[in-house]
Amino acid sequence: ARYVAGLDQSLSAFDIQRGRVLWQYFTTTPLRHAPTRIGEGLHLQIPGEGLVSFTPLPQDKPEGKVRWKAAVPGDVQAQVGTELFAWEQRTHTLSAVDMVTGRVIRTSRFPRAVAVRFTAEVNGDRVVMSREGNVERLEPLSKQSAPKASASAAPAP
Repeated sequence: ARYVAGLDQSLSAFDIQRGRVLWQYFTTTPLRHAPTRIGEGLHLQIPGEGLVSFTPLPQDKPEGKVRWKAAVPGDVQAQVGTELFAWEQRTHTLSAVDMVTGRVIRTSRFPRAVAVRFTAEVNGDRVVMSREGNVERLEPLSKQSAPKASASAAPAP
């Protein structure tokens, strides 16, 4: 399946082999963000609704199936363990959300950051790049063994 968010206020799932729409979720505003497929969900930042997680291929749900909504800004960048991380460039905000329930675990601001990236090669490390060209590795306060990250590809700004 392929997923498309559009200015027509809808998120659509397409079966590209058969050339048909699988489901379509309508919103009250144009969608300007791209959906991200990570883990068990399809995630999209929707103005007025927040971060919304959908079941990618729901059975008998032509209107789509919402798993949860979270009041966090930004687009999903990666999954580390059971957490999804959303980065919002305009406010320099990184949010961690429980991928099953949508519960907001923590939100952090990085006022001087221009980008946040997740590296699968280094146990899901979070890397912040600042305006000055500095690169910093973020380490969780709890010293757990970090699971591998599943990162989405995004071009650097």
